[in-house]
Amino acid sequence: MKTTWQKYCIFTLMVGLIILLSACSSLLNLKKDSDVNTNNQQVENIIQNEAENNIDNEPITEDDIPPSEFTFKELDIDSNYVRTELGIQSRYYFNEIGIESKMDKKVIQALSEFDAVKTESGTKLSLPENILFDFDSAKLRSEADDAIEKLAAVADETDGKITIIGHTDSRGDDAHNQKLSEDRAKSVLQALVDEGVKKDRLTSEGKGSTDPIASNTKSDGSDDPDGRQKNRRVEVIVQGME
Repeated sequence: MKTTWQKYCIFTLMVGLIILLSACSSLLNLKKDSDVNTNNQQVENIIQNEAENNIDNEPITEDDIPPSEFTFKELDIDSNYVRTELGIQSRYYFNEIGIESKMDKKVIQALSEFDAVKTESGTKLSLPENILFDFDSAKLRSEADDAIEKLAAVADETDGKITIIGHTDSRGDDAHNQKLSEDRAKSVLQALVDEGVKKDRLTSEGKGSTDPIASNTKSDGSDDPDGRQKNRRVEVIVQGME
């Protein structure tokens, strides 16, 4: 026969098992309730989002837009932002070339690059020495081909006469400078003929250092390299460029 003590132990163990099973069942029920609540919340969110989307898809009227401080303002006809005119001494008179102009692009580039301006004698283009010749030389550099091609394109825009004038700075004696300016003008003339410009349209001359466009010396009497460089140039005057 089992003793009273053994019976007590068995009874206690059974009670403990019952309590443990009951606790596990409660935990399972709590998890199910939590999952249900989560699912319900997700459904509610979906419904709310769809409702908001329906609102967004409704057409917006002018009354729905709040007044803005950043409104556009139309420019007045006299505004500085709509009236921009280039001066007569600009890099060529692009303000005189209409939007419908049929002038070749290379011609327009040449007029701008060579600071073309209108004069009483015609349209004057100025080519600095360094893009045509080496120092104290009348032989055209190989790099001058592009400049000659652009001059020829300008010449093709008209049948007018073309005058080529060589200039030097004041360094050296007058006789040397005069001959150098004449030889440089002749070199440009021949290069244009080689490009197909008719020779009977072309004349050349040299002015030595007699027609400077900048001072060869500074105010204190010292040499001015920048001024002398500007004076060493070839000018091409084209008639008939209207």
